[in-house]
Amino acid sequence: MGMGDVKMMLMVGAFLGIQGTFLALLLGTLLGSIIGLLLRRRPLRQRLEVAGRRSGRPPRPGQGCRAALGHLQPLPAPLGTFLGIAALIVVFFNRWLDLQAYRFMR
Repeated sequence: MGMGDVKMMLMVGAFLGIQGTFLALLLGTLLGSIIGLLLRRRPLRQRLEVAGRRSGRPPRPGQGCRAALGHLQPLPAPLGTFLGIAALIVVFFNRWLDLQAYRFMR
């Protein structure tokens, strides 16, 4: 979380209050994690094949995974986008979310 995200959450907190801010932060990080896992760059099988081609021979059973994970390049995803989407969800569905939480607690 960079300083831009902190400033954005400060403004979200000014509009939504502390409960809405925590809910937006929770939903934003959860949404970002789910999207980040779904949009991975390459599946493990492709990374193993790439690692085998770079060395010129097929990877041995224990070595292929290490070589493949060494070449794993993370896909950068800005957290602010997901925090903004979550803040909009909280703005528009806050009343419904409160009713669902109240019904669940009863």
